[in-house]
Amino acid sequence: MTTNRETVIDKAVKSRTHLTINYPELDHESRRKIWGNFLARALDSAVSDEELDRVAAVDVDGRRIRNLVKTAGILASQEGRGVTFEDIKEVFRVTQMIEI
Repeated sequence: MTTNRETVIDKAVKSRTHLTINYPELDHESRRKIWGNFLARALDSAVSDEELDRVAAVDVDGRRIRNLVKTAGILASQEGRGVTFEDIKEVFRVTQMIEI
């Protein structure tokens, strides 16, 4: 079981929990590495180091990064090409209402 809302877990559930792991917020370098890893798996991804720094500056978690790259990949594949920075910007704009 995973949650981002550990403060609202019922006492009965907490009493049956044997182990909890708290993951710290990601810093810029951690986000950059995660972005890089997911983009490396994307077919023919074409995102520069400067662009990677720009997306890593946005405070999002690893799951959201995975989903953003996956959605950008869907956009790119519809046009028969690899993921670009423009795809990522569009996904941020539509799903997160963030302009980068």
